[in-house]
Amino acid sequence: MRGSHAIARVLKQEAVEFVTCFPHNEIIDACAGESIRPIMARTERVAVNMADGYSRMTNGRQIGVCLVQEGPGIENSFGAVAQAYSDNSPILLLPGGYARHAHGVPPNFRVQPSYQPITKWADQINLVERIPQMLQRAFTLLRNGCPGPVVLEVPRDVMANELAGDSLAYVPPGVLLR
Repeated sequence: MRGSHAIARVLKQEAVEFVTCFPHNEIIDACAGESIRPIMARTERVAVNMADGYSRMTNGRQIGVCLVQEGPGIENSFGAVAQAYSDNSPILLLPGGYARHAHGVPPNFRVQPSYQPITKWADQINLVERIPQMLQRAFTLLRNGCPGPVVLEVPRDVMANELAGDSLAYVPPGVLLR
């Protein structure tokens, strides 16, 4: 199974019913294939705000998930993520990323250093085999402690790589402290 489909399956196991998005991100089509409804917005900021509103509406019991493209997509999301951070709103932002060989090549936007000050955690899935582990950490942080956004960048080549085996070893984390 491709990395994008593995992510969609994890989101399905996490009971995500819809994702807000602004094209293009391969995870959007993979989510649709898992019966997770994509809700397209006019801009990235609106997509993040919609995910934020959903998390607030459910008081954090359901996590709003947003998908945007690499580069300008994640750059345009910054203001909305900063607002969610200042309001302690748990959202999961899964932006696409440049292929790993292009990281650090100017003028490509670097997600981790830019988003660390306004998120609980900002990182990158660097190997397709780490998808379950990284998403489990993301959902653990989203459900525990002080609420806030988590950004997990998914490079283009990680989305396209094949995950060995048919089964996806993922166990949704529970709530530790509230």
